[in-house]
Amino acid sequence: MSEISRRAALRLITFVAGGLPLVLSEPAVARRNQTAREALKYTERADGAKHCTNCKNFKQDYSQRGGHCVYIPDDDEVSPLGYCPLWTDRTAP
Repeated sequence: MSEISRRAALRLITFVAGGLPLVLSEPAVARRNQTAREALKYTERADGAKHCTNCKNFKQDYSQRGGHCVYIPDDDEVSPLGYCPLWTDRTAP
């Protein structure tokens, strides 16, 4: 093998090895639990100052556009500006 072909082979191996985890990993898919949303009467629109961002039960996921609510399991798309009747003030003791 010549010096040039060794270099080319090493580049190819590095390129393939670097992209392998991307090929083997599962795509990130946001989950949405429509049944729980309907049962809780969740809405994407806030009720005045009552919205998910200032609710104790909401956990913001900064890697996505939404977050998680303890009352809506298996749902990654709860809007920070959403609302449901189980809203609890985050600053309340």
